[in-house]
Amino acid sequence: MNKKLKFIVAGMAVVAGLASAVSCQDLKTDLDNLGKRVSTLESTVKDLQSRIDAGAVITAVNSNANGIEVVLSNGHKYPIYNGKDGANGKDGANGADGANGKDGANGLDGAPGTVVTIGENGNWYLDGVDTGLKAAGKDGKDGIDGKDGKDGID
Repeated sequence: MNKKLKFIVAGMAVVAGLASAVSCQDLKTDLDNLGKRVSTLESTVKDLQSRIDAGAVITAVNSNANGIEVVLSNGHKYPIYNGKDGANGKDGANGADGANGKDGANGLDGAPGTVVTIGENGNWYLDGVDTGLKAAGKDGKDGIDGKDGKDGID
């Protein structure tokens, strides 16, 4: 396969070199340059092939009861083990309660927000002041029965 690759690379280089030839006078110079380029490419391919041959690639990854095993092209096998679960830690002590928060701003002028409550008399209170308004509404009058499925409004 290495020879085929060299042949293909050399062939492509020859075609590229011939396509770039402008005139017959420059042909010798172009061929000399092309020869140098082919030699450089052959040297590079040879160097790459030797690096591939010297190294190893992963050919398999196998699962087992303890984890996985990685198998390389040079026959070396490397196990990778699953870790064991650690023991549960002890519960920590509860922290102290935090301080009460401050009233928020109402967003208009930065003043504290209004506290709204319902007093014992059933009225709304704003910041402890009775508004005189009942928090519960009075019962209204019954509505008018509709005729033929209508609500009686029209």
